[in-house]
Amino acid sequence: MSQPTLPLEIILLIIESLAPANPDTILSPSHGATKCLLALTQVSRAVSQLASKLLWRSCPHLNSLRKLRDFGTALQCLAPDDVRRPSNLFLGLYHGDDSPLSEAWPWYTRVANAYRGAELPPSDLDLSSSGSIIGALVQSILLEVAPTLRRLVINMPLSAVDSQNDGDALLGLLRPGFDALVNLEEFTSIGDNFSFRPLDRDAPEVWVSSWPKLRRLSLGNTSTNFNPLISVQSLDTLVTSSLNAFHLLMTGVKGNLMSALRRDREAKNQAARNPFTLVYVDSFSASWTDLRPERSARVLLVDVGTELKDSVEDHGGEEVYLTLRWMQQKALLGALWDSASAGSGDWEGCTPWRET
Repeated sequence: MSQPTLPLEIILLIIESLAPANPDTILSPSHGATKCLLALTQVSRAVSQLASKLLWRSCPHLNSLRKLRDFGTALQCLAPDDVRRPSNLFLGLYHGDDSPLSEAWPWYTRVANAYRGAELPPSDLDLSSSGSIIGALVQSILLEVAPTLRRLVINMPLSAVDSQNDGDALLGLLRPGFDALVNLEEFTSIGDNFSFRPLDRDAPEVWVSSWPKLRRLSLGNTSTNFNPLISVQSLDTLVTSSLNAFHLLMTGVKGNLMSALRRDREAKNQAARNPFTLVYVDSFSASWTDLRPERSARVLLVDVGTELKDSVEDHGGEEVYLTLRWMQQKALLGALWDSASAGSGDWEGCTPWRET
């Protein structure tokens, strides 16, 4: 008597259910669904094809040089019109969502200083991972995915890069790669303002000059000079981590934003653009009233630390990273824009403290 078997259609539906319901979610390599899909690529052709498609769609999570190399090699095997070419990508070469530090970003000391003087634990850094090596790998991947990439999340703070470990070469190699992303619609840089100004102070920011379809932008500490932001006509949302609530509340953020909107409208002699949303994310910050002057903009302050105040003492110094962890994990869940625009700092689906 033969063993009962499931129809292939049912098997494929079960495999499809492994993928996140939100197509913008990016799963880490340690996630159970990622491991299961990877194993399924070794089964039959039909199963392997679907598993491979879902891996490319939901698991492009690169947080080491080895993963960069493997991903770049795999990309070379895809035809230009292959439907598996990724529209989402995470480059987490500094501080992954499931590891304290990466060996791939050897400028970690300056990053520590940038995060309010917080001290990072020592790390066995691979100093052979020079800027030219990292830059060449990242550039080749960005150039390859440029035609299809719509959404990019990075954690590789450019503000920490200096001339040590070939940092100048890194910036020179990265800029052409990011310039090529002409179809990018959403970009998140965790805890960093993502500027190539040290390379060329007169050059416009990449997101101003090279990304005509950009709608949503998330950066670290940003200037309150909003003219470059408003000049990007497609941009409707900026989410930024202030890391300093007192400084934020003492600056004329709302007035500066409204002035930039008015100047842009007058210079172009046109009707008001679509409403613009500016969201500052911080932890343990004072409440801030939502303002919508002239119905042309909203300015929100999202506090991600309120529900964690009772547990801060048990994680000495770790609260410094709450904002950054919230933003990265929400971005990888594909929920950053909705949560920030709703003024919600909830931790649903996220883990605030690193596992020890």
